[in-house]
Amino acid sequence: MKKIGNRNFILILELVVVAALLIVIFAFNKNKPATNNSLLTSGLPASTALTTTASVPVDESLVRAPVPVGLVVPEKDTKLTATQQKETALPAVVEPAAPGVDAKFRSFNVAISNCLFSPFKIIGRVKDTMHIVFAAVDKDYDINFPSYNMAATIKKGETKIMEFYAGQTGDFTYYSQVCGGLSGTAKGDIIISDK
Repeated sequence: MKKIGNRNFILILELVVVAALLIVIFAFNKNKPATNNSLLTSGLPASTALTTTASVPVDESLVRAPVPVGLVVPEKDTKLTATQQKETALPAVVEPAAPGVDAKFRSFNVAISNCLFSPFKIIGRVKDTMHIVFAAVDKDYDINFPSYNMAATIKKGETKIMEFYAGQTGDFTYYSQVCGGLSGTAKGDIIISDK
């Protein structure tokens, strides 16, 4: 009878240790900034998802600015002028991120050609899941999104998907290093608003 009691005590002790470890891990991850754990690739083939490594180190002040005043978050049916259509990506999909929540899943398509992103401005809201499909049209490109520590290379004719949880507001710059980096022509903005 004594052995069974010791086994139960050891089992309970192991469960308490595991529970304590889980609490510590949860607390640590909860306090991390969203930019460090924001790549969501569940269900995406590894060859199509941008990675969270190989991002070129950049001073955050060079790639993040405040949200522009008067910004409007476009929906699928938003009417844009011809000039706005060249600049701002309309979401191809806008759906609730989960049942009963205000956050949205927003999907966008962006082409890269002649060292230009088209359209180059992508707009969403805090707590949205941003899903961006980048297509390399005329040659191989790279994409760097340092504020979310994401980078990838895309071969001509291929696409890569960047998907992340928009955890912070700001006007975040993304760019192609092979087209001149931050001073080159292949630059864009991912703007996350709280309005």
